[in-house]
Amino acid sequence: MKKYLLFVLFIGLSINAQSQIKFLEDFNYTSTGVPADDSLTHASLGGAVWTKHSGTGNNILWSSAGLTYTGYAGSNIGGSVSLAHGSGSRIDVNATVDSIETGSAYASFMLNVTTAGGATGDYFAHFLAGSGAAPGSDFKARLFTKDGGVAGTFKLGISKGSSNSGAVYTTADYNLNQTYLVVLKYTFNASTLDDVCSAYIFASGVPSTEPSTADITATDMTISDIAKIKGFALRQGSTGTGAIIFDGLRVGTDWIYAPLPIKLNSFNAVGLQNQVNLSWLTFSDQTGGSFEVQRSIDGSSFENISTVAANNLGNSSYEITDRNLPSVKTLYYRLKVVNADGKFEYSTIQKVTLKDVKLTVSPNPASNEILINASENIKSVEIFDIRGRRIMLKDNINLNQTRINVTSFGEGSYIVKTLIGSEVSTQQIMVKH
Repeated sequence: MKKYLLFVLFIGLSINAQSQIKFLEDFNYTSTGVPADDSLTHASLGGAVWTKHSGTGNNILWSSAGLTYTGYAGSNIGGSVSLAHGSGSRIDVNATVDSIETGSAYASFMLNVTTAGGATGDYFAHFLAGSGAAPGSDFKARLFTKDGGVAGTFKLGISKGSSNSGAVYTTADYNLNQTYLVVLKYTFNASTLDDVCSAYIFASGVPSTEPSTADITATDMTISDIAKIKGFALRQGSTGTGAIIFDGLRVGTDWIYAPLPIKLNSFNAVGLQNQVNLSWLTFSDQTGGSFEVQRSIDGSSFENISTVAANNLGNSSYEITDRNLPSVKTLYYRLKVVNADGKFEYSTIQKVTLKDVKLTVSPNPASNEILINASENIKSVEIFDIRGRRIMLKDNINLNQTRINVTSFGEGSYIVKTLIGSEVSTQQIMVKH
């Protein structure tokens, strides 16, 4: 019987891992029982996440009522917090963000301004170079609100790092007491004074790709750039009497990680004999949605061959097998990633060509070791974890069989990348001890 190996180029997980979510906050806490005591930094609420770095009174208060914005990942999950500008000492807080120091940082959240606060305006949120009780004073990408052009409206402003005098405000007015989706962006550039801060504000919808033009941009070349972003802060200023409800914060290094619930980290297709194994890795912070597995014989017209529910939070792995193959030598596969609200995007297309080579990786799941068998000499084996980090390399094998000890691996999904001659094969395995 003729044996086949289906070959597909390996997707570089180490590249995908550079774009990831860095911080999530849905304010999903339980009241202390005394609403007046429900401050964000209370030990039984967000005290383990948020730290006070300024002020002695007028806490940022938590409420069990969250904001709702159709299509957004953090919509109607958990509660929200209220910020209020005014006289007197007011508490400001920050949360630690996994370090970002290249590319762009995105922070998306829902914003409901209940009181604009006056003609001067004041800032309420920003990135930080540090975190904790003493995060330093390097505040970047400060967001402001002030009165709009007509009653019952506000304008959103941004500055790279200065106070209100350097803020750039939206031309448009936005309604008080309406929930908007805001995406704050900080872009690291090569020189020392050329980083760019920008913000997008949406009244409806969640764009799957970043708009070409931001609503407001700050490019003050006299203000130093931030070395790295390590925190995100919420602030209650002393100018005016602005009041804000804030909810659903997501900080990431790619547009898709902030506004959308499901992020496809990788999609692989590999086969053995007369079947194709399809596997993919995702990150999701909201249940619901699905994956439509689509196949084509020409790379143009696709048919749906399976639908898989996406009901897992956090990092997740999925795998299906396509056994009912058409009688062709080359196949094409893609995923249609459908979010809970019906919005969707497609993965890259994976081309799979049938080869007269046999490869097996067993057992799967594995607990102690895996055995890799091939009908030709194996040049090298690499193993990557679910975040795309290479955790093992075994090269110069030049045998058609090799064993890999996995006793030191943590439980979970791994990608085995095997080089046979000039051909690369990938297979997903599970390690269970």
